[in-house]
Amino acid sequence: MVALTYVARPERTPSVAVQGLVLCATAAGRLPEHGLGRLLVTPALRGLVEVVDRVPTSAAAVLATPLRIALDRMRARGGIQRQTLTAVTASALATTPLRTAVGFLPSLRDYDQHHSLGDITAHTTILSGGLDALTPRAHAEAMARAIPGASHVHIPSAGHMLPQQEPRVVGEAIAAAIEAATAKRVAPVPVAS
Repeated sequence: MVALTYVARPERTPSVAVQGLVLCATAAGRLPEHGLGRLLVTPALRGLVEVVDRVPTSAAAVLATPLRIALDRMRARGGIQRQTLTAVTASALATTPLRTAVGFLPSLRDYDQHHSLGDITAHTTILSGGLDALTPRAHAEAMARAIPGASHVHIPSAGHMLPQQEPRVVGEAIAAAIEAATAKRVAPVPVAS
Protein backbone atom coordinates (compact mmCIF):
# COMPACT_ATOMS: atom_id res chain seq x y z
CA MET A 1 0.00 0.00 0.00
CA VAL A 2 2.90 2.33 0.71
CA ALA A 3 4.41 1.58 -2.70
CA LEU A 4 1.10 2.21 -4.47
CA THR A 5 0.67 5.49 -2.61
CA TYR A 6 4.21 6.52 -3.56
CA VAL A 7 3.85 5.78 -7.28
CA ALA A 8 0.58 7.75 -7.33
CA ARG A 9 2.19 10.94 -5.93
CA PRO A 10 2.03 13.65 -8.60
CA GLU A 11 5.04 15.50 -7.14
CA ARG A 12 7.40 12.57 -7.86
CA THR A 13 10.06 13.58 -10.34
CA PRO A 14 11.00 11.40 -13.34
CA SER A 15 14.52 10.96 -11.91
CA VAL A 16 13.08 8.85 -9.11
CA ALA A 17 10.51 7.01 -11.19
CA VAL A 18 9.76 3.50 -10.02
CA GLN A 19 11.05 0.95 -12.53
CA GLY A 20 10.10 -2.29 -10.76
CA LEU A 21 7.25 -3.06 -8.41
CA VAL A 22 6.39 -6.21 -6.48
CA LEU A 23 3.02 -6.03 -4.76
CA CYS A 24 2.87 -8.77 -2.17
CA ALA A 25 -0.35 -9.76 -0.36
CA THR A 26 -1.84 -6.30 -0.74
CA ALA A 27 -4.68 -4.33 -2.25
CA ALA A 28 -5.09 -1.00 -4.01
CA GLY A 29 -7.99 -0.25 -1.69
CA ARG A 30 -11.64 -1.21 -1.42
CA LEU A 31 -10.71 -3.58 1.40
CA PRO A 32 -14.32 -3.75 2.70
CA GLU A 33 -15.37 -5.54 -0.51
CA HIS A 34 -13.61 -8.87 0.21
CA GLY A 35 -12.46 -11.12 3.05
CA LEU A 36 -12.01 -9.87 6.59
CA GLY A 37 -12.00 -6.33 5.22
CA ARG A 38 -15.79 -6.50 5.31
CA LEU A 39 -15.50 -5.97 9.06
CA LEU A 40 -14.10 -2.48 8.42
CA VAL A 41 -17.56 -1.15 7.55
CA THR A 42 -19.43 -2.55 10.53
CA PRO A 43 -20.87 -0.11 13.06
CA ALA A 44 -18.76 -1.85 15.70
CA LEU A 45 -15.55 -0.39 14.21
CA ARG A 46 -16.42 3.19 15.16
CA GLY A 47 -17.32 2.05 18.68
CA LEU A 48 -14.10 0.04 19.01
CA VAL A 49 -11.98 3.00 17.91
CA GLU A 50 -13.74 5.30 20.40
CA VAL A 51 -13.43 2.81 23.28
CA VAL A 52 -9.76 2.07 22.68
CA ASP A 53 -9.06 5.79 22.33
CA ARG A 54 -10.43 6.31 25.84
CA VAL A 55 -8.79 3.28 27.47
CA PRO A 56 -5.63 4.07 29.46
CA THR A 57 -2.44 2.65 27.93
CA SER A 58 -1.92 0.20 30.80
CA ALA A 59 -5.45 -1.19 30.39
CA ALA A 60 -4.96 -1.55 26.63
CA ALA A 61 -1.88 -3.71 27.27
CA VAL A 62 -3.97 -5.94 29.55
CA LEU A 63 -6.66 -6.28 26.85
CA ALA A 64 -4.06 -7.55 24.36
CA THR A 65 -2.63 -10.16 26.76
CA PRO A 66 -5.12 -13.00 25.99
CA LEU A 67 -4.30 -12.76 22.28
CA ARG A 68 -0.56 -12.92 23.00
CA ILE A 69 -1.08 -16.01 25.19
CA ALA A 70 -3.10 -17.72 22.44
CA LEU A 71 -0.35 -16.98 19.92
CA ASP A 72 2.30 -18.41 22.26
CA ARG A 73 0.28 -21.63 22.57
CA MET A 74 -0.16 -21.85 18.78
CA ARG A 75 3.56 -21.34 18.28
CA ALA A 76 4.38 -24.14 20.74
CA ARG A 77 2.07 -26.61 18.95
CA GLY A 78 2.89 -25.78 15.33
CA GLY A 79 5.56 -26.80 12.88
CA ILE A 80 8.43 -24.50 11.98
CA GLN A 81 6.35 -22.43 9.54
CA ARG A 82 3.54 -21.89 12.05
CA GLN A 83 6.11 -21.10 14.75
CA THR A 84 7.67 -18.45 12.55
CA LEU A 85 4.34 -16.85 11.62
CA THR A 86 3.05 -16.78 15.16
CA ALA A 87 6.38 -15.40 16.42
CA VAL A 88 6.17 -12.54 13.89
CA THR A 89 2.55 -11.83 14.84
CA ALA A 90 3.28 -12.03 18.58
CA SER A 91 6.21 -9.66 18.15
CA ALA A 92 4.04 -7.16 16.30
CA LEU A 93 1.41 -7.36 19.03
CA ALA A 94 3.99 -6.94 21.76
CA THR A 95 5.51 -3.84 20.18
CA THR A 96 2.43 -2.11 18.75
CA PRO A 97 0.19 -0.23 21.17
CA LEU A 98 -3.45 -1.32 20.93
CA ARG A 99 -4.47 2.29 20.31
CA THR A 100 -2.17 2.38 17.25
CA ALA A 101 -3.38 -0.95 15.86
CA VAL A 102 -7.08 -0.12 16.23
CA GLY A 103 -6.58 3.50 15.16
CA PHE A 104 -5.16 2.28 11.85
CA LEU A 105 -8.36 0.44 10.91
CA PRO A 106 -10.29 3.49 9.58
CA SER A 107 -7.29 4.28 7.35
CA LEU A 108 -7.46 0.77 5.90
CA ARG A 109 -11.21 1.16 5.35
CA ASP A 110 -10.77 4.45 3.47
CA TYR A 111 -7.57 3.67 1.52
CA ASP A 112 -8.04 3.62 -2.26
CA GLN A 113 -5.43 3.98 -5.01
CA HIS A 114 -7.42 2.34 -7.82
CA HIS A 115 -7.53 5.66 -9.69
CA SER A 116 -3.75 5.57 -10.20
CA LEU A 117 -3.24 1.94 -11.27
CA GLY A 118 -3.53 2.63 -15.00
CA ASP A 119 -0.67 5.14 -14.76
CA ILE A 120 1.87 2.65 -13.40
CA THR A 121 4.64 2.04 -15.93
CA ALA A 122 6.94 -0.07 -13.76
CA HIS A 123 7.55 -3.77 -14.37
CA THR A 124 4.90 -5.04 -11.93
CA THR A 125 4.38 -8.44 -10.36
CA ILE A 126 1.48 -9.03 -7.99
CA LEU A 127 1.68 -11.94 -5.54
CA SER A 128 -1.34 -13.36 -3.71
CA GLY A 129 -2.05 -16.27 -1.43
CA GLY A 130 -5.08 -18.52 -1.65
CA LEU A 131 -5.44 -18.62 2.14
CA ASP A 132 -5.15 -14.85 2.60
CA ALA A 133 -8.28 -13.66 4.40
CA LEU A 134 -6.98 -10.07 4.75
CA THR A 135 -6.24 -9.35 1.08
CA PRO A 136 -7.89 -12.17 -0.89
CA ARG A 137 -7.06 -13.03 -4.49
CA ALA A 138 -9.80 -10.74 -5.84
CA HIS A 139 -7.71 -7.69 -4.87
CA ALA A 140 -4.66 -9.01 -6.75
CA GLU A 141 -6.74 -9.84 -9.81
CA ALA A 142 -8.24 -6.34 -9.88
CA MET A 143 -4.77 -4.76 -9.69
CA ALA A 144 -3.43 -7.08 -12.41
CA ARG A 145 -6.28 -6.06 -14.73
CA ALA A 146 -5.74 -2.34 -14.07
CA ILE A 147 -1.92 -2.07 -14.19
CA PRO A 148 -0.65 -2.21 -17.78
CA GLY A 149 1.52 -5.28 -18.38
CA ALA A 150 1.30 -6.51 -14.76
CA SER A 151 1.61 -10.20 -14.01
CA HIS A 152 -0.15 -12.00 -11.19
CA VAL A 153 1.34 -14.99 -9.36
CA HIS A 154 -1.11 -16.82 -7.11
CA ILE A 155 0.11 -19.30 -4.51
CA PRO A 156 -2.93 -21.35 -3.41
CA SER A 157 -1.31 -22.75 -0.24
CA ALA A 158 -0.05 -19.39 1.11
CA GLY A 159 -1.72 -16.83 3.32
CA HIS A 160 -1.10 -13.16 4.05
CA MET A 161 2.51 -13.56 5.23
CA LEU A 162 3.98 -14.33 1.79
CA PRO A 163 7.55 -13.18 2.53
CA GLN A 164 7.70 -15.63 5.43
CA GLN A 165 5.66 -18.40 3.80
CA GLU A 166 7.05 -18.27 0.26
CA PRO A 167 10.40 -16.43 0.43
CA ARG A 168 11.66 -18.07 -2.77
CA VAL A 169 8.68 -16.86 -4.83
CA VAL A 170 8.95 -13.35 -3.36
CA GLY A 171 12.71 -13.29 -3.95
CA GLU A 172 12.31 -14.40 -7.55
CA ALA A 173 9.73 -11.67 -8.18
CA ILE A 174 12.05 -9.04 -6.73
CA ALA A 175 15.00 -10.34 -8.78
CA ALA A 176 12.88 -10.24 -11.97
CA ALA A 177 11.79 -6.67 -11.23
CA ILE A 178 15.42 -5.60 -10.73
CA GLU A 179 16.49 -7.39 -13.90
CA ALA A 180 13.69 -5.78 -15.94
CA ALA A 181 14.49 -2.32 -14.56
CA THR A 182 18.20 -2.77 -15.26
CA ALA A 183 17.53 -3.96 -18.82
CA LYS A 184 15.25 -0.97 -19.40
CA ARG A 185 17.98 1.47 -18.29
CA VAL A 186 20.71 -0.02 -20.46
CA ALA A 187 18.61 -0.66 -23.55
CA PRO A 188 20.50 0.37 -26.69
CA VAL A 189 19.51 3.69 -28.18
CA PRO A 190 18.55 3.43 -31.85
CA VAL A 191 20.99 5.24 -34.13
CA ALA A 192 19.60 7.09 -37.13
CA SER A 193 21.54 6.57 -40.35
